[in-house]
Amino acid sequence: MIENARNGFENAILINTRPVKTKDYLHAFLTESGLEHIMEYDARKRGSRAFGLFSQGTIYTYRKEGDKFASLRDSRVLKVRKRLLEPDCFLSAVPFVKVIAFFASKGPDGFYSLADECFDLLEEGMDSKRVFANFTERVFACLGFASDYHECPSCGKVFEPDEKLGYNTNMCAPACRECADDFPVLLPGMRRYLSFIQDKGFREAAGVDISAESIERVCAYESRRLGYMGVKV
Repeated sequence: MIENARNGFENAILINTRPVKTKDYLHAFLTESGLEHIMEYDARKRGSRAFGLFSQGTIYTYRKEGDKFASLRDSRVLKVRKRLLEPDCFLSAVPFVKVIAFFASKGPDGFYSLADECFDLLEEGMDSKRVFANFTERVFACLGFASDYHECPSCGKVFEPDEKLGYNTNMCAPACRECADDFPVLLPGMRRYLSFIQDKGFREAAGVDISAESIERVCAYESRRLGYMGVKV
């Protein structure tokens, strides 16, 4: 073994890739420890890249002291998601990739398994808006910002059933109108839906029936929340 070199392996999902020079690729892998950027050299020499976009498996890497990126030595693909590479499906997956790339570098617990389940649902043809609403709720929970849809996190006031809520940007949470400093309005029906799905598994929650108009509103609300954190989707 070369002195000052390190070998490793991790479970990973490929979320982005771009060519570097003629034959090399820089991959962005989501791993159980966060986001990793890995170089794959002479990828075209083998006829194709080892990992396809959204594929999941194990990557074996090598890093020499002083190298900016680890190198991909080998890989074992365990799951291929071909449907997500189709144009319409790919476009629906882009917002998820943006959120993952933004937050995964912070290495929140549970993020890898959350992304894995999210891509599985999209691959199976689950409505992308329902998946997005549930995904973002779980992202905020992973980051420690799970919403309380029953009482104001600032003053402790219990919300009325028909109360329209504002948003407290400092607490990253819905709040009563007195404590809110912005008003991406959370309507009562939207709040009931988000509260209902909180304690359910991802797959079950994404399958909860909701009208097209309502899920559009929920997704707009969740996108606004992400915007407060610096993510544009």
